[in-house]
Amino acid sequence: MRYFMKVLGLGVLCIALWIHDPYSAKTVSADMDYATYYKNIIESDVWQSEIDHSVRVEMLQLPEEMIEAMDTDTLADAVLAYPFLGDIYAFDSIEDGVNILFGSFNGLRALEQREEAAGILLKKYKEFEVLSVSEAEAMDSAAVGDELFALSNLEVLMAQDFVTQGLDDAGRRELGEEAARKYREKKVCGRYGGTLDTFYRVLEVTCEDEEVYNQIIQ
Repeated sequence: MRYFMKVLGLGVLCIALWIHDPYSAKTVSADMDYATYYKNIIESDVWQSEIDHSVRVEMLQLPEEMIEAMDTDTLADAVLAYPFLGDIYAFDSIEDGVNILFGSFNGLRALEQREEAAGILLKKYKEFEVLSVSEAEAMDSAAVGDELFALSNLEVLMAQDFVTQGLDDAGRRELGEEAARKYREKKVCGRYGGTLDTFYRVLEVTCEDEEVYNQIIQ
C-alpha cells in the first residue's frame, strides 16, 4: 500500500511538472512583464482545459528569475494583479483567506521579504483615489465593482503585519490618517458596500479616526 501511494504521489507530481514547467519555459523571457505572463497563462490551452483549481494556482506562480528581476514597486503591482487575489474573500474571514494566499502564492511571500515593501505600498495606497459620486454614476456596475475590490485588496495588504510593522512611527500615522480619509470618502460615494471598512475589519479595530493610529501600532 505504501509503495502504491508513493508511486501515485510521484505520478501527481510529474503531471504538475509536465503542465507547469514546459509551459513556463515557453512564456517566460527576461523582459516579460507580469501582466503578459498572467495573460498568456490564462489564455493557454492548458488553463482552458478541465484542470483542478490547485493546478491553476501552481501555474500562476511567478518564476523566480522574474521575481529577482523585479523591483519592489513592480512586485507589489504583480501581487495586486494576481488573478486569484479575490479568493481571500471566500473564507470564514479575510485573514483566513490571506493566510491561505501566503501559503499558495510565492509573489506575496517574496513581497513580504522586501524591506521597502511597506513604504512602497503606503505610497500606492495614498495615490489610490476613492470614486466620487459622479465618477461612480458614470461607470457601469462591473467597472465600479472592479474599482471597489482593487482598493479593498490593497487595504487588505495595508493591514498585514509586514506593512504595519514595516513602517516607522510617522508612516503608521500616515497610514491611519489615510485609512480614515478613504473611509470618509467611501461613505460619501455610497457605493462601497461590504468593502467600506475592509482595512478596519482586517485589523479588527474600530473606524473612529482618533483611535486608529494607536490601535495600528499596538
